[in-house]
Amino acid sequence: MNRTTLYIKLIDKDTKQQKLSMLETYKTIQRIVLQYTDKFTIFEADWVHEHQNGTITVEKALKTELFDVSKDIVSEIIKILKIVLNHESILMQHHEIVTSIV
Repeated sequence: MNRTTLYIKLIDKDTKQQKLSMLETYKTIQRIVLQYTDKFTIFEADWVHEHQNGTITVEKALKTELFDVSKDIVSEIIKILKIVLNHESILMQHHEIVTSIV
């Protein structure tokens, strides 16, 4: 089984501001991802970044975990999310995992 995790910040690439609320972004991601898979997790996270000058920035983000979705499908999901949410990039991690339901 594989798990792909997407870290999706809420900042618009052009305005550098959060244009959609957390709930609106959540619903948008849910609508898009459900077109490709019938199960995933999504939850709120803080994206913490320390700049070279020592300034710390905390941005709201949504962490989405997809299970047993091919890399091609994940790439398509990311492509659509980047367009719809007007994002420059989305961080993706892909892992092979061992899972059991007990």
